[in-house]
Amino acid sequence: MGVSASGVLRRKYPAPQFKRNDEELIQWLKERDMYDYVQTEEKVDWRSLKRTISTKGDMVVTEDGEIVEGVTVVERPPTFEVEVEE
Repeated sequence: MGVSASGVLRRKYPAPQFKRNDEELIQWLKERDMYDYVQTEEKVDWRSLKRTISTKGDMVVTEDGEIVEGVTVVERPPTFEVEVEE
Protein backbone atom coordinates (compact mmCIF):
# COMPACT_ATOMS: atom_id res chain seq x y z
CA MET A 1 0.00 0.00 0.00
CA GLY A 2 1.33 3.34 -0.97
CA VAL A 3 0.87 6.50 1.05
CA SER A 4 -0.19 9.55 -0.88
CA ALA A 5 0.29 13.05 0.41
CA SER A 6 -1.84 16.00 -0.45
CA GLY A 7 -1.51 19.65 0.36
CA VAL A 8 -1.53 23.20 -0.96
CA LEU A 9 1.54 25.22 -1.89
CA ARG A 10 1.39 28.92 -1.12
CA ARG A 11 3.87 31.63 -1.98
CA LYS A 12 4.29 34.17 0.83
CA TYR A 13 5.67 37.65 0.39
CA PRO A 14 7.19 38.87 3.66
CA ALA A 15 7.24 42.58 4.46
CA PRO A 16 10.45 44.30 3.32
CA GLN A 17 13.29 44.95 5.73
CA PHE A 18 14.43 48.56 6.09
CA LYS A 19 18.07 49.48 6.68
CA ARG A 20 18.16 52.97 8.15
CA ASN A 21 20.77 55.63 8.69
CA ASP A 22 18.96 57.48 11.50
CA GLU A 23 21.24 60.52 11.29
CA GLU A 24 20.46 61.11 7.61
CA LEU A 25 16.79 60.29 8.07
CA ILE A 26 16.42 62.75 10.96
CA GLN A 27 18.09 65.47 8.89
CA TRP A 28 15.76 64.75 5.97
CA LEU A 29 12.70 64.94 8.24
CA LYS A 30 13.85 68.21 9.85
CA GLU A 31 14.47 69.84 6.45
CA ARG A 32 10.83 69.14 5.61
CA ASP A 33 9.44 70.26 8.99
CA MET A 34 8.28 66.71 9.70
CA TYR A 35 9.04 66.97 13.44
CA ASP A 36 6.10 64.69 14.32
CA TYR A 37 8.33 61.78 13.25
CA VAL A 38 11.40 62.85 15.25
CA GLN A 39 11.60 61.72 18.88
CA THR A 40 13.38 63.93 21.38
CA GLU A 41 14.97 62.40 24.46
CA GLU A 42 14.60 64.57 27.55
CA LYS A 43 17.61 64.48 29.81
CA VAL A 44 18.59 66.47 32.90
CA ASP A 45 21.54 68.84 32.54
CA TRP A 46 22.84 67.84 35.98
CA ARG A 47 26.06 69.84 35.70
CA SER A 48 24.17 73.13 35.23
CA LEU A 49 21.44 72.30 37.74
CA LYS A 50 23.97 71.33 40.41
CA ARG A 51 25.43 74.85 40.32
CA THR A 52 22.05 76.33 41.34
CA ILE A 53 21.04 73.99 44.19
CA SER A 54 22.23 73.25 47.69
CA THR A 55 21.60 70.64 50.38
CA LYS A 56 19.58 71.05 53.54
CA GLY A 57 19.77 67.84 55.56
CA ASP A 58 18.75 65.03 53.22
CA MET A 59 16.92 67.40 50.87
CA VAL A 60 18.02 69.39 47.85
CA VAL A 61 16.73 72.96 47.59
CA THR A 62 16.81 75.74 45.03
CA GLU A 63 18.29 79.18 45.73
CA ASP A 64 14.86 80.40 46.93
CA GLY A 65 14.38 77.39 49.25
CA GLU A 66 12.05 75.26 47.13
CA ILE A 67 12.54 71.52 47.62
CA VAL A 68 13.74 69.79 44.43
CA GLU A 69 11.80 66.59 43.88
CA GLY A 70 13.53 63.55 42.44
CA VAL A 71 16.88 64.03 44.20
CA THR A 72 17.90 62.62 47.56
CA VAL A 73 21.11 63.38 49.44
CA VAL A 74 23.08 60.31 50.51
CA GLU A 75 25.87 61.10 52.93
CA ARG A 76 29.06 59.09 52.53
CA PRO A 77 31.55 58.30 55.26
CA PRO A 78 34.83 60.20 55.25
CA THR A 79 37.92 58.60 53.80
CA PHE A 80 41.51 58.88 54.96
CA GLU A 81 44.55 59.28 52.78
CA VAL A 82 48.14 58.86 53.86
CA GLU A 83 50.92 60.36 51.83
CA VAL A 84 54.33 58.91 52.50
CA GLU A 85 57.30 61.09 51.74
CA GLU A 86 60.61 59.46 51.13
